Amino acid sequence: MHSTQQKILQLLDKGPLNGLTLREIGAKVGEPDSPQKVKHHLDQLVAKGFIRIDKQNNLIEKVQSGAVQGKIISL
Repeated sequence: MHSTQQKILQLLDKGPLNGLTLREIGAKVGEPDSPQKVKHHLDQLVAKGFIRIDKQNNLIEKVQSGAVQGKIISL
């Protein structure tokens, strides 16, 4: 896992990221001038199932271990 993704997950351990812009998140993880890099890493974390992004409520939160997303269940 990329170090920026690890930093984002560590930041999310403190709580959901409510209302922060990509630049603000970037500043907190050491990428203040790279909002597109932050977006890329957030998208990668979503694809890996580590986080959930709720665009309607402007919320980014960590997915709890063992939580079921969608209708696909791995056996």
